[in-house]
Amino acid sequence: MNMSGGKSLKLVLKDIWFEKIKSGIKTHEYREYKDFWIKRLSPPNKYDYVEFQKAYRKNPERIKFEIESITVLDEKSANDLNIETPVFDIKLGKRIMIF
Repeated sequence: MNMSGGKSLKLVLKDIWFEKIKSGIKTHEYREYKDFWIKRLSPPNKYDYVEFQKAYRKNPERIKFEIESITVLDEKSANDLNIETPVFDIKLGKRIMIF
């Protein structure tokens, strides 16, 4: 598989969320529907992969996934941000690597 092609979204997570994604319990990552994320995640910004970094530390563990989809959920949708406003839902696809 050629992983040099394609654009990666890089996100830093707290340990607890990183471990849930690593274990497969968490298969979606959510971001608030605010200007910063609208600019990064709305078209034409097309990401093929998401790379998660485990916190801010020296030589952090990382995981890379294909992105299955990025959608916007309305304020009534359940999400782990525990907010009742729209959110971006980054649905994780196939795990590419842990490094």
